[in-house]
Amino acid sequence: MLAIGAGDRLVAVDAGSAELSGAHGLPIADLDSAARFDADLVLVGTLPDPGRLVSGARVVEFAPHDFEDVLPLVREIGGELVGAETATRFERAFARPLAKIGGESGGEHRPRVVAVVRLDPLEIAGGHSFETDLIEIAGGQSVTHPGEENRIAITADRWAELAPDLVLVIGAPPASARDEQAVRNALPPGAQVAFFTFDPGFWIDASDEPARRLREVIAPIARRAKIAP
Repeated sequence: MLAIGAGDRLVAVDAGSAELSGAHGLPIADLDSAARFDADLVLVGTLPDPGRLVSGARVVEFAPHDFEDVLPLVREIGGELVGAETATRFERAFARPLAKIGGESGGEHRPRVVAVVRLDPLEIAGGHSFETDLIEIAGGQSVTHPGEENRIAITADRWAELAPDLVLVIGAPPASARDEQAVRNALPPGAQVAFFTFDPGFWIDASDEPARRLREVIAPIARRAKIAP
């Protein structure tokens, strides 16, 4: 709402959003107290049960998992709030830098990449996720893309089926060599491992930094595959 220029429409925010620049001073609300602000639109992370809907307000789930989720939110909700022209400019501002990075890998070998989002139990990013979108933009081939799942629980015996060239562990690097070895022990032998952290809200600021950083990881693997006998 703030990034697209609709901050003046906000009448209340949740506790986390109250810390954002531009939201200071706004009342803090949750779903139970939203009705007293007489809002026309309530954005929520998860749609509530029908019995908890806010009387008189339109309730919309705002929890994008990939760009296919983002674009309708920008075009429909953003278009209603700030107009189609402004919403389109916002969309182009975050999409164009990413498209430019995507074009850099044209004609290259695309390494197979799996994004591990949880280690215990083992869970990977499904085709319906920002992780797999970033992999594809950066020149990789996500082993789960396309697909409807956001997250997929797997067992260790499925690694051979996935056959990744790169295992991308989503999150900050381990604090010690011992911790890193523990992570590697849970992953398939032979595949290259890289640790990668990013903010899922990166698109809001039209930032291509995560895609550029991931491109720098994937591109060398693609080049090595090209010159391999």
